[in-house]
Amino acid sequence: MIYNLQILRAIAAFLVLFVHIDLFARPLGIEKRWLEFGNAGVDLFFVLSGFLMVHTASRKPPAASAFAANRVLRVVPLYWVCTLAVFLIAATRPELLGATRASWLELLKSLMFIPFIKSNGLAMPVLFVGWTLNYEMFFYAVFAAFLWLTRSNVRRTAFLSIGMLALIVIFGAWVRPAPVEVRFFAHPIVLEFALGMGVALALGQDRTIPRRMALPLLAVALAALIYGALLGSGLPRAIVCGIPAAIVLLCAVSLERSGNCFRHRAVQLLGDASYALYLTHAFVLQGIGKLLPAKASTTTVLLAMVGAFALAQCLAILVHMVVERPMTRRLRMMFQQHRTAPVQTQPTLAEEL
Repeated sequence: MIYNLQILRAIAAFLVLFVHIDLFARPLGIEKRWLEFGNAGVDLFFVLSGFLMVHTASRKPPAASAFAANRVLRVVPLYWVCTLAVFLIAATRPELLGATRASWLELLKSLMFIPFIKSNGLAMPVLFVGWTLNYEMFFYAVFAAFLWLTRSNVRRTAFLSIGMLALIVIFGAWVRPAPVEVRFFAHPIVLEFALGMGVALALGQDRTIPRRMALPLLAVALAALIYGALLGSGLPRAIVCGIPAAIVLLCAVSLERSGNCFRHRAVQLLGDASYALYLTHAFVLQGIGKLLPAKASTTTVLLAMVGAFALAQCLAILVHMVVERPMTRRLRMMFQQHRTAPVQTQPTLAEEL
């Protein structure tokens, strides 16, 4: 456990909430583009994923099958539950949703992490925030494939994965026209996973940067990350936001290894519940936003927004503790029991006699 990374996960999930408060921002006169800084949370998540896959695998190199199963059991169950909930809403109350419809084909593609274009022209699954999970699962597939090819040599796996992601981006830029799957998975944003793996390779299990450098660098990188997500610069997102996110990660890990570790239980719980918050926050924000009166006062809107943020976090903690954690633990136990169960074979003639 790297406790400072739990803080980054909590911050990342919290930032994403701002992208989806348009129903509150509109009555306040806030343009949607000014909420784009919240997209920095996605960049943090992607860089963290790249780092954690290398860091955790280096401590105890897993078999490719075990790695893949672990990732599936961690990501899929709660995502499928939330996706089916949205599909049910689309089937029974379609007026509550926008471009999401009760299409069985779109549901199947969403559950299988296959990108497709919605009626609004965006490549988003039934649960719209799941577009990032399509990238996550794609990255896990690449990492697992090289784990298998290198026989669980994590360092070689990381280098090969970085190279493969770079080649995929180059291929996507070269192929025109390209199907939606190629355009989606070859987006330069996948290089943020490579940046996270690069940080893990650079730091290893014990290297660090001096504390006197880490603190100011962390502040500058956070500012650059928010600025890049808000205004951009015309450069690929992996450069504008990915590099600052990687520097934030580098500083957070270095600070912990230097003894600056933030272990407050409440913050660690928020980090644990960050995945649940990411998947469920739209239900709360959109639900409360639609309940606002058409001519609500500024005070009412502000109070509703603060209440929605608090309720979203409370719901995430509840879902994490009551649904996500027990479900994941149970599924992992079942997987372990299946792996360790003795193989049943037919008795030989000698054994029968």
